Amino acid sequence: MSQSVLTVTTPTVPGYRIKKVLGVVHGLTVRTRGMWGKWLASVKSMFGGKVGAYVSELKKAKDEALNLLKEEAARLGANAGS
Repeated sequence: MSQSVLTVTTPTVPGYRIKKVLGVVHGLTVRTRGMWGKWLASVKSMFGGKVGAYVSELKKAKDEALNLLKEEAARLGANAGS
């Protein structure tokens, strides 16, 4: 994405004046581990604690979803970062 888009979860943004609400945007993604990664994670989960493989995939999914959200906002004409 060529321009930065200010991303917030609040109805107002201090220091900015909202001229027009373009609508709700969202970003969704689904990620999964491969067969061996799932097997290893299931073995680790039997002993409790954090399963690093799933945490890593969750972080990747969050970042990907946020980028998709920003791309959709830009397509709608969002320019709060400008």
